[in-house]
Amino acid sequence: MGVLLWMALARCAEKRTLKVVALAAMATLLLMATLLVGEGRLFGTGHALPLIVGSVIGGMFASAIWVLGPSMVADVADSDELRTGLRREGIYFGIWNFGEKIAAGGALLFPARS
Repeated sequence: MGVLLWMALARCAEKRTLKVVALAAMATLLLMATLLVGEGRLFGTGHALPLIVGSVIGGMFASAIWVLGPSMVADVADSDELRTGLRREGIYFGIWNFGEKIAAGGALLFPARS
């Protein structure tokens, strides 16, 4: 559902703006989860509704992050091909994938504290 929404929005709005909105919404949602859910907080523990609603909303915005990024890389590769006449999309997607691997590896260096 979220993927279809973001694909439709990407046709009529700038992808960079949509991605910034999605990232800001995810950051806000994660901050709200930290501040509002848990022992001694507004929603407390053991209530399924905040978890379900947060997961649905989070999934909608997370799908934007996964859909719009590679779509923007494809746009850059197409623009580069028009400018240079060379097909180098493999290089662009390789750099994108390598950056994701570095980020995932870096995340392991900072384990979550509970």
